[in-house]
Amino acid sequence: MTVEHSTTPIALLQELELRAKAHASPLPQKVDIKKTWQGLGFQIGSVNLIAPLDQVGEILTEVQLTEIPGVKSWVKGVANVRGNLLPVIDLLGLIGGVTSIMSSKSRIIVAHHLGMDVGLVVDEVLGLKNFFVEDFSNKHVIKNDQIAQFVNGSYQQQSEQWPVFDFKAVMKDPGFRLVAA
Repeated sequence: MTVEHSTTPIALLQELELRAKAHASPLPQKVDIKKTWQGLGFQIGSVNLIAPLDQVGEILTEVQLTEIPGVKSWVKGVANVRGNLLPVIDLLGLIGGVTSIMSSKSRIIVAHHLGMDVGLVVDEVLGLKNFFVEDFSNKHVIKNDQIAQFVNGSYQQQSEQWPVFDFKAVMKDPGFRLVAA
């Protein structure tokens, strides 16, 4: 004797639904995406700074410099970079009055503003740094007034504060163009 199970279409659909729910993956969680800001970390003297990427053209390691007679000590000379003459300035010498000593870690950051490119010698390039936009503050902890005048706020990352250095402000400064000794 055979027993027939009569199930209704509704009961079959309910059973299928239960099976599907038992094997279904959960929906993805809602993730808040935070906006980020990226800059180039560098060091002048013992101060760690960060520059906006839109102010940085490239980073040079070693270039052949031609000295220029009759200029201030912070003017290192000019370099021929792919057929273009690039004035090279010691950034710490310009803003701090103390000439940097070139080392194997020293780099030249090519900054551009209003169609003018200039190579700025820094003690070390620390690489690209990412920050959350919400971690920006208009305050900074730079104690050196000569450097602080070119800083526009800072980003906090873990326990470190990264002051934002403005290459454009340096290039606009009246002392920047007064190179004659």
